[in-house]
Amino acid sequence: MDRGRFVDMGIACAALTAAATLQPWPSPPVVDDALPIPVSPPLLATAFALLSLAGFLGRRYGWLGRWTGVVATVGGSMGAVLPSLSVIVVLTDAGIAVSIWPPLAVGVGVTSGVIGIVDWAELRVDELLDRLDTLLVASIVAVTAVIATGVFDALVGSITTALLVVDRGFADAVSGQLAAAAGFVTVTVVYLYWRERGIESIDIRWLDTRELLYCLGGFIGLLLVLLLSAELLAGLGVPPSPSGVIEGDLDPPPELFLAVLLISALLVGPAEELLFRSVIQRSLYSSFTRTSSVVLSSVLYAAIYLPAYATAPFSVALAGLALAFTLSLVLAVTYARTDNVLVPALIHGAFNAFQYAVLYVAVIYEVGLG
Repeated sequence: MDRGRFVDMGIACAALTAAATLQPWPSPPVVDDALPIPVSPPLLATAFALLSLAGFLGRRYGWLGRWTGVVATVGGSMGAVLPSLSVIVVLTDAGIAVSIWPPLAVGVGVTSGVIGIVDWAELRVDELLDRLDTLLVASIVAVTAVIATGVFDALVGSITTALLVVDRGFADAVSGQLAAAAGFVTVTVVYLYWRERGIESIDIRWLDTRELLYCLGGFIGLLLVLLLSAELLAGLGVPPSPSGVIEGDLDPPPELFLAVLLISALLVGPAEELLFRSVIQRSLYSSFTRTSSVVLSSVLYAAIYLPAYATAPFSVALAGLALAFTLSLVLAVTYARTDNVLVPALIHGAFNAFQYAVLYVAVIYEVGLG
């Protein structure tokens, strides 16, 4: 299969996207109220899908160059996906059934966008397969870490319940944090020995002045992302994602936040960075550029939180995953610029400590947590 065949696949996917947008979509008044745009979402999606189709046809017959082609193909695909996804969010949150067409438009629209990127990068088939193989291994590692965390949670939960003379909510919160740290560290060690690298290959060293500045800048960056996202969600009327600790106990004792603060700052944050930076992001360097590796490792980081939003409203889940992705981007950039996993580990640990310290103060002074 040569590169022209990829373009042919893009033509097919873009045409299918356009066809899906031309089908009858659910259009109750709630959609018009939630999406106050002058053009209906299906019509807007159709226009962008046709732009993507035109871009692939232009690439197929040599009318468009790489850069003009990627603007049309990827821009058109994403332009078709966004209104389709918006309709799904609105209908799902309103408890209204969604027909097959908006999800189909999202699925094939994303696929055509990926094909547009492949065409822009002018990848050969062997290069594409190599990148897919590297990404698949990284994905398996991330999923394995989630599974390992669940296994450790079951084991540690019974132990903490028996040993801690506290209520069940306290024990569950502590065991969940300990299990997360144990799961990520275990998968990291197993992967390193599987790849015959050993733990001595972990890129960690004492910080120099430049890296200390990255620690400070990264921590400030995470705080800005958190504050700006809170303002944005409030403006959009999307409720914030609840804390797992609060969700398990609606009236948590202050001591709970102090206990979780220490475990999360000293163990969980650094363990997550050890896996996602020193293992996953670093492994992606072999097949992707550093910029692509930063983005892909952040996508995988956000994806591990999917189970936490299994029962949440779609808008809340989407906002939470987007926030996790953005926070991970900051951490991934600091690692890419320093090649020292201690930098994102310290930033992540300090950020976790800050969040639970705020919750502790909120409980002590009876400030609303909502």
